[in-house]
Amino acid sequence: MMKTSRLSWLDIMKGIGIILVVVGHISSNKIIFNWLYSFHMPLFFFAAGWVYKKKQFLIDIKRRIQTIVIPYFSFGLVVLIYWQLIERKFRYSNMSFTKALLGLLSGEYNYLDFNVHLWFLPCFFLTVILFNVIVNITNKKIAYIISAVMSLIFIAVPLPEMLWGLDRVFMYIAFYAIGDYISDD
Repeated sequence: MMKTSRLSWLDIMKGIGIILVVVGHISSNKIIFNWLYSFHMPLFFFAAGWVYKKKQFLIDIKRRIQTIVIPYFSFGLVVLIYWQLIERKFRYSNMSFTKALLGLLSGEYNYLDFNVHLWFLPCFFLTVILFNVIVNITNKKIAYIISAVMSLIFIAVPLPEMLWGLDRVFMYIAFYAIGDYISDD
């Protein structure tokens, strides 16, 4: 198996992105908040697209389930139990354990009260899988066009919140595609 080298600048960019996410979550300054939220999440999808390589569909799904979905549910369940037993005593939330568990299963942002940040993982999973499926069914050029159209739909039509952040996939898939397009040789 050929060993691939990591792109140091891409790791640095993702590290800066993580710091900006933290700053965005703790900032009470609306100007800083709006500025950071205008680009810090697209940055992660762009970076992931940069290293995209076409993979056989079923192999990719299996790998992504192991590296994204299982950690999402494992971490989410641990945090949910902690939230239920300890954290709820220190901050107000009227969300029941059952509703929060359904939020974890559905990946819906509005029902992840115990750890709203988890929305990213199911959305990322769907984005990566969907882009790879489109590339496998068509080709990269068509995948870029479909990704752009999906994002235009997101801009033009207010989408309701969907399971596993599918509504957000419509926005972020274009950033993923742009990352791949720019990195292609």
